[in-house]
Amino acid sequence: ATSTSKKAMVLFPDIWSFKSRILKIADWLAQHGSCHVLVIDCFRGDTKDDHPDMKTWFQSVPYDPNVRDDALAGVSYLKRNKGVDSVGAMGFCWGGWAIAKTCEAIDWKLVVSPHPSFKIEPWVFGGDDVALMQSIPCPVLLMPASNDPPYTKPDSPEFQAMPNKHCICIHFADMKHGWTTRGDMGDPAMKRDVEAALQHTIDFMRNHL
Repeated sequence: ATSTSKKAMVLFPDIWSFKSRILKIADWLAQHGSCHVLVIDCFRGDTKDDHPDMKTWFQSVPYDPNVRDDALAGVSYLKRNKGVDSVGAMGFCWGGWAIAKTCEAIDWKLVVSPHPSFKIEPWVFGGDDVALMQSIPCPVLLMPASNDPPYTKPDSPEFQAMPNKHCICIHFADMKHGWTTRGDMGDPAMKRDVEAALQHTIDFMRNHL
């Protein structure tokens, strides 16, 4: 980003962390969104390959204190070292769950989540995934894939009940969960939809960040 930018996006990756194209996405957002971008790796370099028992792994990286403290530290760094005064968040799969949890501690200006995994909340922690999604108070852009839960889709009553009137949901019906960070960019349809998701993100940032 330009050194004078007062805006930033914090990215939370999926379970493949830096083995995905998360850093390329971060660079693209910084360039086209004219903002600082910080990627937070709560898994400390580990990926699904290192933890075949995903449920136990997720339980070892809970919101309190791991995700909360990492997110607060990241936002504090951006404000202190970069002079940022407007911060949004983008989370992929697990990262969508992580961001939703942090909304009780951080005043995000916006939240973006391609193929969100709010379902982690009941599966791993015994909570309510719909209630978690609906707890996000700021403008939200969801971009579910064809096989993501029905409540994450545009016409679902659960999404229609989101608290902020500026929430948008764009269904990528030709894609499968995880496409933005891990799909084959040699596939024309994949390339089309990854680029579309990133452009939708930029447009949403311009309106709300």
